[in-house]
Amino acid sequence: MLNVGEHHLEYRIQPGNGPAVLFLIGGYTSALSPACDQWFIEHDWTVITVSRPGYGRTSSALAGHNGDFEAALCRLLDDLKVASATVVGISAGDRAAMRFV
Repeated sequence: MLNVGEHHLEYRIQPGNGPAVLFLIGGYTSALSPACDQWFIEHDWTVITVSRPGYGRTSSALAGHNGDFEAALCRLLDDLKVASATVVGISAGDRAAMRFV
């Protein structure tokens, strides 16, 4: 869990020795739900899965089009010392992924 001001960003990280991948998953799931990340884990990527605003323990206040969620994602990657990551948006996570990149 990352605190962004008074808001929370829920995430799960599976450390690996390879590149990082940031998963923004679909509706009705959270970072704790199984994602489509098994291939990346098997190939030793660092997998970071984030709950979108309003799901899991991520604050719904981060939703909207003012960039709060995207700024929280930047802060998460900075805090984790991840300089670059492949971004994957799954289902309802695709719009957030496009806005982020």
